[in-house]
Amino acid sequence: MPKEKIPVYLVLGSNLGDRLLAFQQAVRSLSQYTSIKTASSVYETVSYGFDSANSFYNVALQIETTLPCKELLNKIFVTERQIGRIRKGEHWSDRAIDIDIALYGDDIYQDTECRVPHYDLMNRDFFLIPLLEINPSLQNPINLVSLQQQLANIAQEKRTFPVIRYASNAVLT
Repeated sequence: MPKEKIPVYLVLGSNLGDRLLAFQQAVRSLSQYTSIKTASSVYETVSYGFDSANSFYNVALQIETTLPCKELLNKIFVTERQIGRIRKGEHWSDRAIDIDIALYGDDIYQDTECRVPHYDLMNRDFFLIPLLEINPSLQNPINLVSLQQQLANIAQEKRTFPVIRYASNAVLT
């Protein structure tokens, strides 16, 4: 019996090197073990959680996968390393690529290896705006708050003021 395909939402970020190329490489890599359904536009934002001279590009992807969440996460780590991600042990830092699982269907995982929905999903406008672009009806499965409502609730001082840099087809080519 075939495994059920789970809709998964990823958010990618990059602020080092050729950021758009990093996203294109990530999409090619992810396509080897998932089905890429759609991508948001690419948004440029200021850094979040730390100061950086380099602005970030962020994009959301909707994928489908039959992989369990932890297995998907492990493959994402491999993809990040292939593209040049170096984990320094710092929570926030400049990076060539960062791929986060924002939502994995309506499932909730809260263990040390895999935390979904993403632990800080509801505080990051640079996650919420691209995710809502590709699916305006998304909600947090923990408390059933719509991402639209949460975006409206984010305090002004926490905003990163994302602006569209490239249309959605930029990462899928």
